[in-house]
Amino acid sequence: MKKKIGIGLLILVISLILINIKSRDKYFLYDDNVYLAVMVDGVEQSSIPTKGNFKIKSVCQNADASWDYDDWVLNIKNINNEARCILNFTTETTENLAAYIMSLTNDDGVYAEEMSYVVGDIQYDATDYRYEGENPDNWLMFNNELWRIIGVFDESTHGKEGENLVKIIRGSSIGAFAWDKSNTNDWPASSLYNLLNTHYYNGSNEESLNYCYQYSTTIPGVCNFTETGITSNYYREMIENVTWKLGGIASMSTAEAVYADERGTTETSGYIGLMYASDYGYSVLETSCARTTSLGSYSSAMCGGKAWLRGEGYEWTLVPHSSYSSCVWYVYFSGYVDYDYASIGFGGRPSLYLKSTVKKLTGTGSISDPYIIIS
Repeated sequence: MKKKIGIGLLILVISLILINIKSRDKYFLYDDNVYLAVMVDGVEQSSIPTKGNFKIKSVCQNADASWDYDDWVLNIKNINNEARCILNFTTETTENLAAYIMSLTNDDGVYAEEMSYVVGDIQYDATDYRYEGENPDNWLMFNNELWRIIGVFDESTHGKEGENLVKIIRGSSIGAFAWDKSNTNDWPASSLYNLLNTHYYNGSNEESLNYCYQYSTTIPGVCNFTETGITSNYYREMIENVTWKLGGIASMSTAEAVYADERGTTETSGYIGLMYASDYGYSVLETSCARTTSLGSYSSAMCGGKAWLRGEGYEWTLVPHSSYSSCVWYVYFSGYVDYDYASIGFGGRPSLYLKSTVKKLTGTGSISDPYIIIS
């Protein structure tokens, strides 16, 4: 039976919904050992305020706690004897997330890259706003997890006319998966595309195991995304269905040349993708790694070692090899970009575009104070 949170004056015993961060199952606590004080703009409250534009900070003694902006409840764990918590709600003014990031140009790790490329007989000119450097403040909370902002891109990249969209990537891989179990590099027909855009996007369990493959025909135990997928409509509704460019590359080159090749005539639509090779290439500062450097030579300490998008292992990109229908480009653990068979099991880090209506509520973008966003 569903129960409401009960809160008395200033510091009183309460019944709190606890959310187990790992399983997201809900529990109730009746042990009379959690006490709560609620403050809104410094004024004592007798109840939790309804959803609004609040920055919410929780400070606890004898417990660890964090506020869930989605479910609008306090998550508490590691309770030791009597726990006392203070919840501070501070009124905040929201601002458009894309516009805010663009306003940081040449500050806080954001740089404007002037791009010009040709597809067929048409020349395109675009300005991409990217986070660059070894560890810029580009962290945000999404899906109750830490994600990172790649940058802001216009319609020439994602196909949404007249809109600047923020592209983000999960802070860590969801596991090692074959790009395609049948060893072909056709992204919309691939097993990983279908896994990400069906079960991961919907937070469901891939019980039929049609797309869940770690290496060729090897099944990695389970592909249950009811915990690690996009499990909430609150966040799912922030994701834009966009055009993903699928231009292939025959040989690795500079970030600028790769960027142009990726924007060929082949494309598809979807909610979830992967990073581009050019995203990785531009995630390092030009002062650390000359833009004339091939991504295939990014293993040097001043290139791959200074790029915030470099992970800790082998990681797929979205880019197919244009000469071999069975191969896809990936980022090697030491930092350079290479290609391998699509049936190999490499790390998959979901990437997506947020809708243009998403707003920044609070946060500085650091890992300890990530951006909090609302729709």
